[in-house]
Amino acid sequence: MFTSKAFRYSTFSALYFAQGSILGYFTALNAIYLRSYDIPMTQVGLFSAIALIPLILKIFLGMLSDRINLFGLGYRKPYIILGLLIQASGQLIFPFVDPATSFALLTVVAFFSLTGMAMYDTCTDGFALDTTPKEDEGTVQGIMVAGRALG
Repeated sequence: MFTSKAFRYSTFSALYFAQGSILGYFTALNAIYLRSYDIPMTQVGLFSAIALIPLILKIFLGMLSDRINLFGLGYRKPYIILGLLIQASGQLIFPFVDPATSFALLTVVAFFSLTGMAMYDTCTDGFALDTTPKEDEGTVQGIMVAGRALG
């Protein structure tokens, strides 16, 4: 499946672009969004602390994908797909939750969205290591970092 360099490069750059856009929003722009609803800075900080917990715990998601062949479909791809679906679901719900009246729900949605991102992030790293020939590892790593930065 990953025999074509162009396919490998475009897949990894797209996955990391998606990650960069979510990470950029939640680390840089979300505070502005919440403040526009007059959410106090203490709650903005609490929101960020809770929403970003999955990034701290993603090592455990990586350990899980190293050991458990999910649905008999492999050690990486099912986790990547599941993570993308979780993140996409959260991002579809997020704009429809009013921070002023449903702050706790918004925090939970953000937590799950970032859990999905953390899942596919760590599994994509493993997938890149599993499928990329040694001579292409530096290029793939550079493409992944560039994809995240552009997101």
